[in-house]
Amino acid sequence: SYSQYDTFEKSNTTFPAGHVIQTKYVIRTATGTQSLSNSMAVVNIASGGNLEIGSVSMTQNNLCVCTVGGFNMYSETDGTYSTFIEIYDGATVRATYEWYMDQDSGEHLHLPLTLEFPFVVPASFSSKTISVRAAYQTSRPSGNHMLTVRTTGNDAQAFLRIQEIQL
Repeated sequence: SYSQYDTFEKSNTTFPAGHVIQTKYVIRTATGTQSLSNSMAVVNIASGGNLEIGSVSMTQNNLCVCTVGGFNMYSETDGTYSTFIEIYDGATVRATYEWYMDQDSGEHLHLPLTLEFPFVVPASFSSKTISVRAAYQTSRPSGNHMLTVRTTGNDAQAFLRIQEIQL
């Protein structure tokens, strides 16, 4: 299912430094997986809906903080190869997390994810679509590499929260 909320909208008011001017978030309720490839793709776990928010406008030189969570990164035969999760506005990468999980016994690994991606808002940041995308390193060996949402007894929720903070 799809839910999107604007919890606080900015206005022409001047806020003190450090004040949250606006918060937008989207929650995707689904249980399942999204297999990763070596090409960046918008996160959409178990067809629960894309982790993205449209019509985002912010003021230049403020801080944008994107928080992503509620799912796991799953890997087998990972070795020392990287997995990437990135924040985009349209086709522009704004922030990247890269990591690898090395296992000695060839076991399958699950890493719960809650990540924060801060960046300074550039000029002309108006009506942007902010999306979360993921991929694995091109030279990675074969095996399953995916994002998962798993739960027992209630709905699982992957989320994206965007906040604009006055600097």
